[in-house]
Amino acid sequence: MYMIRNIGLDLLKILGCFAVVVLHVAGRSGYLLNSTLYYASSFAVPMFFMVNGNLLLNRNSLEYKYVIKKILNILLLVFSWNILLCIVKLIWKHKFNNPLFLTAENFIQKNYFWQFWFFGSLLLIYFILPIIYKYFKDNKNSIFITVFFIIISLLIDFTSIFRSITGNSIIQIHIIQTFRLWTWLSYFLLGGLIGKNKIKDLLKKYINKYINMFMFIFMTIIVIIYQYNMAKYVYKIQYAEYFYDNIFTFVWLISLFLLLYRLDYLKLKNNIINTISNNIMGIYIIHVTIIKIFTHFYKFESSLENILLIILVFMASFIVSFFINRFPLINILTKI
Repeated sequence: MYMIRNIGLDLLKILGCFAVVVLHVAGRSGYLLNSTLYYASSFAVPMFFMVNGNLLLNRNSLEYKYVIKKILNILLLVFSWNILLCIVKLIWKHKFNNPLFLTAENFIQKNYFWQFWFFGSLLLIYFILPIIYKYFKDNKNSIFITVFFIIISLLIDFTSIFRSITGNSIIQIHIIQTFRLWTWLSYFLLGGLIGKNKIKDLLKKYINKYINMFMFIFMTIIVIIYQYNMAKYVYKIQYAEYFYDNIFTFVWLISLFLLLYRLDYLKLKNNIINTISNNIMGIYIIHVTIIKIFTHFYKFESSLENILLIILVFMASFIVSFFINRFPLINILTKI
């Protein structure tokens, strides 16, 4: 049976990936404009989990064979990149590292490919995915489990705020991103819940496109102001990752997800969108290296130079990913 491609999800993936680049580039600068862009892009990682949850939890079926294949593909992808890294180090620095050891460390946000922590979290979710999928089939169960994890996230956020005000460190700072499963499951399940036909229709009924647009714009402003001031005056840590459990962020993500998810897919059918979407994984993997290459030759220190670097990194990462995907034998480097 022919399935209409969900262009809304493609747009969300593209927007999320571009926002990741913004986070890793704008976060280097202390200028107000760049800080604004930084916090305006803090939806990036939660959005990836929402899109994944939407796609996986609303499949017609989910067999263990499919999950095992996905797990093996992730392991192969991360290991392959570390093999390449070891070869480069051996030729360039005459130094050999164990690629298996590097792969394991990548999953816990260490070494050169530290951004692969995302795959580590995804692996943990995949291990329990068949159980979640089975439980998620029932509408009442799916609402219960989603609300349960969101409440846990909100409680952790409230506790962190209280601890910070009383002079203690926030909870999230003691747990690396890989293992913050309460957060990732909240967004993963939320994306899956919104994808259910009854829930989707209900949301569209009570939140029309005009309310949705106002809600997104309003929440974007609130989130930027809140995160900027909390980071500067309360947490005294600028990283956006410490705000994923916040109620404002959840409402913001829901408004953005709905805004693009409700688009007319047939009218928006576009080969450019499809092409960029197909290279999102490659862009995510490659962009950190591209940032290092560009900043090695030029510092991009001013506010406008920082914005230029964001555009250059995204474009260069897309081009590299596009060419990798053109060759069947090496496209395992960008596919899971």
